[in-house]
Amino acid sequence: MARADGAPARQRVLAYVVGLGLPLAVLSPAWSGAPDSFPLSTYPMFARPRGQPTLHTLVGLTAGGSERRVPPELVGSKEVLQAKVLIQRSVAEGPEAMARLCEASAARAAAEPALRELSALAIVARRYDPVDYFVQGPFPLEQETLFRCDVPTPGGTGER
Repeated sequence: MARADGAPARQRVLAYVVGLGLPLAVLSPAWSGAPDSFPLSTYPMFARPRGQPTLHTLVGLTAGGSERRVPPELVGSKEVLQAKVLIQRSVAEGPEAMARLCEASAARAAAEPALRELSALAIVARRYDPVDYFVQGPFPLEQETLFRCDVPTPGGTGER
């Protein structure tokens, strides 16, 4: 039964406003020209090619020439990203900074029994293709050793 006060008409208008207004409000960023906006996002960081980044890392080398990953504590921080920043800064500051970082890390490696197999450390620049990294594996397109230092032997005896 319809009321005389117009309630059904108001409800119908409200239903149209909500039913049409909300989808239009949600879709409005598509016509606004905004590059990235709530509720629609183009995620521009993933939508454009980002090139082939060069990453700098510190690696351990055995006497036989095999490469070993080293823990971030060896670089000077328990945090991986902080260790990355320490390596990046040393590369940016040049050979003297890389020498300081490498030699300090080598001294820590010499004091760590679990790293006794390491005879040297190297700061390496590696360029990767991001898609290939995840599809084919972490194989660099190219790499260059920027700095290398020997891990000192305990007591200077020449034996590890």
